[in-house]
Order: sequence, then C-alpha cells, then structure tokens
Amino acid sequence: AEKLNFFRYLSHFRSVHRGAYFAELRTTTVRKLLPESWGFMCPVHTPDGAPCGLLNHFTAACRIITHGPESPAEAENAIAQVLASCGMMPAAPAV
Repeated sequence: AEKLNFFRYLSHFRSVHRGAYFAELRTTTVRKLLPESWGFMCPVHTPDGAPCGLLNHFTAACRIITHGPESPAEAENAIAQVLASCGMMPAAPAV
C-alpha cells in the first residue's frame, strides 16, 4: 500500500519515532517541537491523535552525517563561514 504513493513511501524513511515509552507519559512536553529542532524536524508532518508529536519526520533539507571535522578549529571556521554567508557580521574584529 505504501508503494501506491511514491512520496509517502519516501517519507516513511525520513520518519523518527520517539518510542512507546513517551506515548504513556501524560505530559505534553515530549510532544512539543523544541526551538533547537527547527530546520531539522518538520513542524507539520506529524499524525493526529495519540502519536501526535511522537512520530516526526526530517525536513527535506536535513542531511545526516556520520563524521565531523578533524579539529575544533575546523568546526569553528566552518560555522563562521556559514554564518557570514547568511549575512551575519562579527561583533568584534578578529584578533
């Protein structure tokens, strides 16, 4: 049945289930989309009813990587380059 709609079939592989333990909790905190997940988790693509907020999907632009930079300095430079390309200006001149 999933192969009838190709895009639904693909979205199945982008789904993230938080687990059955969280479904038993009576709090809504675990179901909320936290600010740090914006851009990674789709705020719209979650089912209605009991699994709402527990079954989420990655956004189309989200990519999973399995390795990081070799050194912290490389990571810092890469983050600074991305922020600069988005228009952010440094608060203090580089020393």
